[in-house]
Amino acid sequence: MIKYEDRFSSSILLSKVLVPNTWNIDVHLIPNHSTGKNYNIALDRLEYYINEVLDNSIIISPDDVGIFASGVGFKGKIIVLPDEPYDHLLSIALYTKFNSILEKVFFVESVSVTSYQGEGITHTYDSESGDMETLINLINDPDIQEYVDYWYKPDAQCFIMDDEGMELITTKWHEVDLNFTHNTTDSNVVKLNIKPRKDDDDNIA
Repeated sequence: MIKYEDRFSSSILLSKVLVPNTWNIDVHLIPNHSTGKNYNIALDRLEYYINEVLDNSIIISPDDVGIFASGVGFKGKIIVLPDEPYDHLLSIALYTKFNSILEKVFFVESVSVTSYQGEGITHTYDSESGDMETLINLINDPDIQEYVDYWYKPDAQCFIMDDEGMELITTKWHEVDLNFTHNTTDSNVVKLNIKPRKDDDDNIA
């Protein structure tokens, strides 16, 4: 078991009020021993997602997308949870996203989030609480399906807002040198079938 710890600061939009918040994150990971050479890259993916995507963003629900969709006069990153941005839902969403971006190099055992606005209460979602289908099952609304689906994508994604509105931006892992190395068979390698050489004495009758 490996424990990964990090933190990020963002703002949440609740009841049309923008509130700053800081989260501490604890992630318990189970190594997949067949993919050991990718462990460091996998942990770097977690760090990248937390620091480059979540940090300094605005976390909202689908009900508030319309506020930013036509542009609000400033730029920033938007993270859309499939419901109100409370800590318990964030723990489920991050459990889903972390499992997706780790691509079975590690299996996420649990994700715990503790925030300043949550008054120090820790919300944990773990594998015993459910599986990767939990987020889909919680949100059964075709109108907001896109805000569920992108938590299942293995790429780093967020919405970028500017004067014209919001656009979903995808960062592929090869673009930030965080591709996993996979075992491959080199088709140019020719296997030689060499028979043992007989000693000269073997030929004497």
